[in-house]
Amino acid sequence: MSDMKPPNPILDSLDKKKTERRKVLDDDGKPIGEETWGYWEQGERWRRVHLLGGINARYGSKDEEDVPRYGSVDERDAALFDEIINSACFPTIPSN
Repeated sequence: MSDMKPPNPILDSLDKKKTERRKVLDDDGKPIGEETWGYWEQGERWRRVHLLGGINARYGSKDEEDVPRYGSVDERDAALFDEIINSACFPTIPSN
């Protein structure tokens, strides 16, 4: 996951209701999870990442019903959370 760029929906699209879904791949191109992300018209960001082994990371509210649980995340805070999520790594298990 080290080469994965953090999502930046403002730069990627002018669509103010942008959402994306993509597979998360390991260094060999094998799928190890999935993520979804997007933002609201007001600029609040949200992201959900689900990796093999039951590893989940999330921030922000996908809709108004989520606000009490996940709050509202602005661009600056989302960038910090993206750095943390994107730094996730799995140890390489040596083959015998």
